[in-house]
Amino acid sequence: MKEFTLEKIRKHPDYKRMYQEESQLLDIAIAISEMRQKQKLTQQKLAKLMGTNQSVISRIERGIENISLKRLFKLAEVLGAQVEINVVYPKTT
Repeated sequence: MKEFTLEKIRKHPDYKRMYQEESQLLDIAIAISEMRQKQKLTQQKLAKLMGTNQSVISRIERGIENISLKRLFKLAEVLGAQVEINVVYPKTT
């Protein structure tokens, strides 16, 4: 059995990219959850407004659903929010 330590994982060439992707999903998840709760909507009610199931909203809010842009824009519309996306070149040193 291979032993994985945090140090070995961090040295993996894909670590930074994978970490950034997961971090972005969690940022989206937290924002959606906070907006929903601020509007006093249950996951069930939000799901109904979205035309989907409560389990989908739950997975999105836990950051385990790879949300499509189409669904993200629909969520924003239902929650009265807007989506801003920036695509930029990485900074060079």
